[in-house]
Amino acid sequence: MGEFSVTSALKEYALPISIVFLALFPVVLNSPKIGVWLICFLIPISPSIVIGETEVREITLRFEDIVFVLTAIAWMLKGMNVPKFHTGYRIFRLLIVFALFHAISTFIFFTGKMAQIFFLFKYIQYWSYFVLAYSLLKTEEDFKALLISYFLGVSIVLIYWMFDIAQGKIGNAVRFPFHHKFAGRENVGIFSFGIMAFSLPFFLNSRGLKKVFFLVFFAAAAVVYSRTLSRASYLAGLVWIIFVLFFLRRRDLFIMTLFIIAIFPFIAPDYVIDRIKYTFTGGGGGTVIGNLYIESSGFVRIERWKYFLFDQLPTNIITILFGFGILGVGLMDNQYLRIWGEAGTLGFVTFMLILRALWKLYFKVYRSLQSDEFLKPATVGMICWFVGILTHMIPANTLVILQTSEMFWLISGSIAALEKIISQKKSQDFNGNINLLNKT
Repeated sequence: MGEFSVTSALKEYALPISIVFLALFPVVLNSPKIGVWLICFLIPISPSIVIGETEVREITLRFEDIVFVLTAIAWMLKGMNVPKFHTGYRIFRLLIVFALFHAISTFIFFTGKMAQIFFLFKYIQYWSYFVLAYSLLKTEEDFKALLISYFLGVSIVLIYWMFDIAQGKIGNAVRFPFHHKFAGRENVGIFSFGIMAFSLPFFLNSRGLKKVFFLVFFAAAAVVYSRTLSRASYLAGLVWIIFVLFFLRRRDLFIMTLFIIAIFPFIAPDYVIDRIKYTFTGGGGGTVIGNLYIESSGFVRIERWKYFLFDQLPTNIITILFGFGILGVGLMDNQYLRIWGEAGTLGFVTFMLILRALWKLYFKVYRSLQSDEFLKPATVGMICWFVGILTHMIPANTLVILQTSEMFWLISGSIAALEKIISQKKSQDFNGNINLLNKT
């Protein structure tokens, strides 16, 4: 396990972990949805301790991991009920198949590295957030409480980032609290972009102090987003702008966007302009399409993708179907191809079905909502963040990095719960009308 011992670390932290566990367990056991709210609040700000080390990275125990275990235990003790007959249940079944393909592939190509087991359990934890949120949130008030938890958590991390930026930190130096080695610019970039994606529809649909509140959220997140120098996140932002203009079709937003585009070269920080220019002028690269030149890191990415698709994956029928297991494919800065390499074609097809189901879920809930000032903007925000994530996954391993993946699956599960809540409410209203007609 390396220089750290899991056993000794757990012994060292046994007392504080036990105190936290015992203090929270009665609360979460009584109402497991509180655990979901706490997880959402803690994802961007959770303290962590190092309890071990694999060949790839440190193993950390985060505060929300403890809350996750408590919530999962409470859910199991209450019957592990997963509501059926909704899109969320279909996604739940796809996630089980997805996890199974990852486990089979890793078993076939297991090399004895503990990191493979660690990542398998971590992936399952991410997907479990979807299941817990879908199963445990039962009312619109539960969903709204989760969104309040989200904004409370990200407000704290935004303040933390602004202090970092005030000290001159930029690029990979802009990190989540308690992160020192891993999850730099790509994670902070797409996460801060998510705050922008959620804040914008709330800003557009609010008045008075609420409008100011969400404008501050958006502006602070935009500063952090630009400061990360994450080109994958910049690309996601570009696609997001185009999508939002066609999706929302608001004249005020269209005019505002055209104005910002017109003045962007004059107001954009030099470090953003330089970072974008570097993509096409940096050294060590090569041409990719016609005479289009890409600097070294981008060029190496594309060459790696080509090698994987045409040389590595087609090794034999087993690798085509099942891939090479978790961490078996090597360095791969592309979430789609990483899944294809780790879980094979079977896992990749399942992943695409999950993405398709999520897309349909978001739009189904969006269309079923009326002009609710809280629920509808949240759904729009998730759709917009999802568009950004789909783009971000092309040059980055978006759903492997911790905070982004956890929040993505948790809020997706909450949207699935909202679909269930709306469906049940409509059914109750319909039955109530029928009973009223029968009485009359």
